[in-house]
Amino acid sequence: EFVSAEAKEFISSLLVMEQYKRPTADEALKSKWMQKTAPPLSRKLEKSEVKEVCNVLHSYSQEKQLKKMALLLIAYKTPSQDIHELTELFLAADRHRNGLVSLEQFRRLMHGMNMTKEESKMLFAGLDIDRNGIISYTEFIAAMLETQGRIDEERITEAFEVLDSDHSGEITRSNIQGILAQEGNHMSKSKIDNIFLELETERGCAVSKEEFLDLFRKKKMA
Repeated sequence: EFVSAEAKEFISSLLVMEQYKRPTADEALKSKWMQKTAPPLSRKLEKSEVKEVCNVLHSYSQEKQLKKMALLLIAYKTPSQDIHELTELFLAADRHRNGLVSLEQFRRLMHGMNMTKEESKMLFAGLDIDRNGIISYTEFIAAMLETQGRIDEERITEAFEVLDSDHSGEITRSNIQGILAQEGNHMSKSKIDNIFLELETERGCAVSKEEFLDLFRKKKMA
């Protein structure tokens, strides 16, 4: 008796056996009950917030590719309740609610930051880790993650162990190539070589655990 008719209708629509008859996630969010009871999905950001986001994203875009990959792995495993504020920031750009931000949407978010089209394009490219022309939710969270002060050495080590897929104690070109291939991203040999060349590690062709941890320690000391 305490459940409204609209709530009952909403729940019933989700319990339909045939998948094609059930509402999509977007349709569910637009239902009468969800519109009345759910909090707003996003808010308009203040100019000071946009400026801070812009600064963080610019700093992230300058990071080494391997560190970006590690942050992507860490972001993927971060519980949603730990990054609620970052999710709000992402939703300010993701107007279509599909977990993706296009270059045009990104430019709208950065409006008022006196960036040229070329500058915003370069910044966007620095966040687009898999080079598919869009920024995913996880890519955005990866870029903002260090602002939360949540990354401890245990989580960084977990990322290293994923990238060190053959458990050799170091990350090699073949490790990176194999992981990218699993995700359907067939990066060229020259681009994979560049991941290691920009690190200037002792061996050049592989990254030890200590060298990997140093990528994050240098950020903390800065």
